[in-house]
Amino acid sequence: MTRGLAVALLALGLAVGCATAAPEAAETPTLVLYGGTVVTVDSKRPRAQAVAVRGSQIVAVDSNRAVLRLARAPPRRVNLDGRTVLPGFVDSHTHLFNEGDPDQQTLQVRQQLALENGITALGDMFVSPELLQRLKAFASSGKLRVRTSLYLI
Repeated sequence: MTRGLAVALLALGLAVGCATAAPEAAETPTLVLYGGTVVTVDSKRPRAQAVAVRGSQIVAVDSNRAVLRLARAPPRRVNLDGRTVLPGFVDSHTHLFNEGDPDQQTLQVRQQLALENGITALGDMFVSPELLQRLKAFASSGKLRVRTSLYLI
């Protein structure tokens, strides 16, 4: 992604909420993105400056000051330098996983392509029973990171 686009994608597969209260101790952020614009997709508060994340959970969305203050232990901090954070995109009709005869490595490569393009949820059309079994094994291995809906042949 070019700097000219000034877009940073938060590919966590989560809708961005507007949490403003201090997180519980168990929710102390491990990642803080600050210094940009956070698109919240919340009509009551459509924009913020920073977002705090713990694992795969967004724990706070607020001003730079408020979010940076939440970090008790030093989290990984990313200065967005004015860039924008967007929620992940949903590709509701794709054939990402069902071309050819994908093995675990191929599934991982195709998934990475989706994630690099901000796609965090997808619907894969015309999935064969064989591919369904491969995708189940991929998910069971803990490697499936994209929320996936499968449509069987």
